[in-house]
Order: sequence, then structure tokens, then C-alpha cells
Amino acid sequence: MATDPHTITADDLLDVPVPDGLSGYELVDGRLVPVMPPSLRHAELVALMTGALLNHVRSHKLPGKVFTDAGFVLALSRDPERMRQPDVIYVEKRKLAGHDPERIFRGIPDLAVEIDLTGGKKPGGQQRIVDYVEAGVRLVWAIDPHSRTAMVYHPDGSARLVRPDEALDGEDVVPGLRLELRELFG
Repeated sequence: MATDPHTITADDLLDVPVPDGLSGYELVDGRLVPVMPPSLRHAELVALMTGALLNHVRSHKLPGKVFTDAGFVLALSRDPERMRQPDVIYVEKRKLAGHDPERIFRGIPDLAVEIDLTGGKKPGGQQRIVDYVEAGVRLVWAIDPHSRTAMVYHPDGSARLVRPDEALDGEDVVPGLRLELRELFG
């Protein structure tokens, strides 16, 4: 059986030229999916989430690392090369052992945060959440700046709405982390 010479893998993405006006690509069903640059509000929320998570991880000496916009190959059974790029990510260090930090990570984040899934920066909307849940991401937060709410998802398929006067909880993934939505949204 001949291999399709035009098939792209997640490992190839780092070498694909990115045209002006794009932030990069994700890989879905073997196709490049363009990722648009974020709005200032989106970028601010990413920075605030990253800062809060990073400060908590460092101050509590948690065994993980925090990333923004890094690619993760989710290895879904229906699409083994599916690569998503969550806005904010937490990964336990043991999962990173032996991984080349110059390449896309072939593994599952412990926490994936997506901000404004309806905003058009990243196509896929709710499918992104389904991908993370099916891949086994332990905790997924979908932040909606328009309603000032968040949805929390777990691998068992359960989900919970976090209202504007409530807080996101790191649960057993990022123990002790509580992020009040009213503080996040200002």
C-alpha cells in the first residue's frame, strides 16, 4: 500500500510556513486548520489565566508546567494526529520526561483552558471540548467572556456551569487553585 505523500502529521506543523494574518495551524482529520490572531480581550484573558495558574503552581511547588498556545497531539482513535492548541495548559512534569521541547507534544494535558470558543480565533467550537474530553484531559475550562461564565468539563462527560459570582476550582488537577470569575473579568 502506498503512503499518500501529501499527508501531513503534527510533527510537520512546525515547518509549515504561516502566512501573514494567521497565528498558526491546528491539525484536524489530516487537514490544516488556520488559527487567527486573538483580540486584545482574548489575549488579556489568556495572560490573566496564565499568570494566576503559573503563580499558583510555583508558589505551591506543584509538579507541573504551564504553557500557552502549545500544540498537543491528542491521539484520538478516530484521528491519531489530531493536534489542538489550547489557550492555557497545565501538564504534570512526569508526562514531559523525555519529550523534546522543540517539538509538538504527543500527550494529553492535565488542564486545558479555552477562551471564547464562539469568537472565531480558533474554529471548532464545542468540538474542541469533545476532543479534550475524549482524549482524557482531566480538567477542561471553557471561559466565555460575553456571559462572564465558564463551563467545567471532565473525562466522564460531566459538565458544570460556573456563574459570574463563582470560582473555577483546580480540583485534584491543580490542587488549591481557586480563580474567582469576577476577578478574572474585572
